[in-house]
Amino acid sequence: MIYTLTLNPALDYLVTTPNLSLGTVNRALSHDIRFGGKGINVSVVLKNLGVSSVAMGFLAGSTGQAMRRGLKNIGLRTDFIDLQNGFTRINIKIKNDQPMEIHGPPPEVTSKEIEELIKRLALICPGDTMVFGGNVPDSVSSDIYTRIMETLSPRQVLLAVDAQGKTLANALPFKPILVRLDGYSQNAQNENNILDQAIAARDKGAQNVICALSAHEVILAAFDRSLLKAQCPVSDQWAKPGVNDSMMAGFLAGLNRGLDSADCLKLATASAAAASELDSLATRSKIESLLAETIVTEV
Repeated sequence: MIYTLTLNPALDYLVTTPNLSLGTVNRALSHDIRFGGKGINVSVVLKNLGVSSVAMGFLAGSTGQAMRRGLKNIGLRTDFIDLQNGFTRINIKIKNDQPMEIHGPPPEVTSKEIEELIKRLALICPGDTMVFGGNVPDSVSSDIYTRIMETLSPRQVLLAVDAQGKTLANALPFKPILVRLDGYSQNAQNENNILDQAIAARDKGAQNVICALSAHEVILAAFDRSLLKAQCPVSDQWAKPGVNDSMMAGFLAGLNRGLDSADCLKLATASAAAASELDSLATRSKIESLLAETIVTEV
């Protein structure tokens, strides 16, 4: 079983307006509500690819209950902890010629609620996979992910990490089955430099290291020491929400199916490209339509 962890989920309220004027009433052309958070996004794309998972984390208040109902309605299994204080945050995302976002504050998480999460995580069976990443609520210690890995690793739970900086560095000694480097958002132009970073992360313990060079190029430093690149002809829109989460889900779905490194990378790249073109999380039909256009070569 695959478990995903989202410590700071959000209801994303997307509003499209032709322009935005301060100090007056603005009317929207369209609006939508999406359930956000790295772990939740991965669970959604896994479901789209026919892979079961359980979404875990924290929910609070009426917005948290709305998220629970919404995830249930789309067929996701969940095991969230209900917080006593506050409510799951709402992020307002305004789409026009000058996009704007307003992120709501997270709810308070108590030490007792952290302990309850650790207890639930300790029940995950050996051989299962835990996927985590993303930011944490202000009231939660920044070393929470390290504590979680210290709980899960001795139980032979496989780890997949989508985090950067200190969190990623702390994860490598636990030999995660998959990590993602953030090469594209750093506007990295030197492919050899990114390859060196991926190899270094693999040498420090990661089994598979995936990194986007652009919206249509993804590299993999695989557990078998191979270096691979996948290319899919899509527009250069990697910064769209959900693209990296779709990429992670695609690779994990490939591992779940027993695919080799090249085919896991191919599925991951097609999933990311699908999210880029859809401007939402990847769907199975769009992924499958792009698989034939995705080419994997050795570096």
